[in-house]
This record gives sequence, C-alpha cells and structure tokens, in this order.
Amino acid sequence: MIPTRQPVWLIPVSGGMVDGLPALLDTVRAIGAHGALVVSEIDYALNVNDYDGLDLPQGWTVLVVKSGDAGHAVVQAHTDMCDGLDWRRLPISEAA
Repeated sequence: MIPTRQPVWLIPVSGGMVDGLPALLDTVRAIGAHGALVVSEIDYALNVNDYDGLDLPQGWTVLVVKSGDAGHAVVQAHTDMCDGLDWRRLPISEAA
C-alpha cells in the first residue's frame, strides 16, 4: 500500500508503451504524484529489462498483476495498493 492521502495514479501499460514512459514519468515527477505502472505478469516477463530499467519517480512502483486487460488490472492494483484510501473517478460523461 502507498502511505499517502494524495491522489494515487494507477496507469495500465504494456510493452508497446515502454518507450513513451520516460516522458510520462517526467510529468508525474514534476507534479509530485504517487502511483504505479500496472503491468500484466506476461508483459512484465517479456519486457522485464525495460520495466526494471525505468527511472521511477519517488513513490512509484511497477505493480505486476495477473490480469491481462486494463480494467481488471486496475481493479486488482487498487485492491493491492489502495486499501483504505479514498477512491475517486471521473464519471464517463465528465471524462470525455
């Protein structure tokens, strides 16, 4: 669990996105967000060197989950990391 009352970002990623992650991580580093890159165990195994080589901001981790699709992976990540923290989401109509 991440010990914070700040927002926690759970970002599902896949091996095809690894090249773009440094720019994303620079952004979250600049705003001081905490969170995790949520990666399926299969994708992590295929791209372990890429994920382990990322320069993660303080308060960030690569969370390897069993689930393969992004929706289930984020639910598992929330359960594993954010138990007891407030859960917030944008309603679909506001997110568009």
